[in-house]
Amino acid sequence: ERRDPIPQVFRRAGILCVRAAIVLFPAAAMFFIGVVTRYAPFVLFAALLGVIPAARLAGRAIDLDASGEGDPRGYPGLSELLGYGYLVALSGAAISILSARGAWAPALFVALMGPVHGLIFLGWRERSRSDDPRSRRVSLSVTLVLAGALLANSLLDRSVREAPPAADRLASSANLVLLSGADSATDRGSLYGFDVRSIGFPFGEATLLSYRDGGPYGPKDTRGDLDDSARTISQQVASIDSPRFLLGHSQASQILDRMIAAGLPVPEVAAILAPPVPYPPPVDVPEPGEDGAGRVGGDLSRGFSTLLDVVGLEPFDIDAPASPTNLDRVEVPETMVPRLSVW
Repeated sequence: ERRDPIPQVFRRAGILCVRAAIVLFPAAAMFFIGVVTRYAPFVLFAALLGVIPAARLAGRAIDLDASGEGDPRGYPGLSELLGYGYLVALSGAAISILSARGAWAPALFVALMGPVHGLIFLGWRERSRSDDPRSRRVSLSVTLVLAGALLANSLLDRSVREAPPAADRLASSANLVLLSGADSATDRGSLYGFDVRSIGFPFGEATLLSYRDGGPYGPKDTRGDLDDSARTISQQVASIDSPRFLLGHSQASQILDRMIAAGLPVPEVAAILAPPVPYPPPVDVPEPGEDGAGRVGGDLSRGFSTLLDVVGLEPFDIDAPASPTNLDRVEVPETMVPRLSVW
């Protein structure tokens, strides 16, 4: 089988790299935003943005030395594409670690990984010759549809569906307290209007904790220093008779950690919906206008937040004290307050 000259192949490879940087940039930007905000739907959306371009780019690379025109003759299988994605992710982590030893270490690692990537693409090409490429397109299409259905179901479950009451009354005499997460308010948020009967409490018998000294609060109050929020909320908890059962959402988990670490009054039992991981994301975001690692991602995050505000959706503030990238890690014994985490 006739193949094109090596210089022509290198030219195509360079064009393909530039094309990859352009078409995968939106997915990379959305993934970064999802990491710095710790908001899973952004990460899922990034996957949806990246899966089709990545598959098509891989198909082009399989026959890079055969032809630069027309549709690629084959696509990697779904499991192969995901496996290669994990390899790239692990390589990125290795480069990040090796960079501490100097510029030579990651450069050497990239050079040594080159033949590995070449062997992978040669294997894809040999397999694509014997397989029907249409079956691979169907596999990727089915995966995309399933991922979209998962995202739609998540939005439906979070925003639309209402669970039926579980019972009229719990056997326990605990007092229920509710604590919403970031960007909530007294009159809106994930737990606003929550039907406490769905978890077995009598209708209307719940106390909504406030981020502002017991009075009405707004989204800006939830983005303040979480140590201050922990003290404010702890005072409200202390004023409620024991035993107290806390039902919180997202950021409530981080506030509860700070209440425990500071030795403040805490509820006896807690259940947290969609809690974030207890440590900050491993990325740096400089202040607006400052140079440094993470500036591009930070500026993109701020621009995306502004866009959400323009279209009428709730923006986020990555420069606020409560932003995940600005938090300190807090570790507390899990036995201090029995806690159920629900995703």
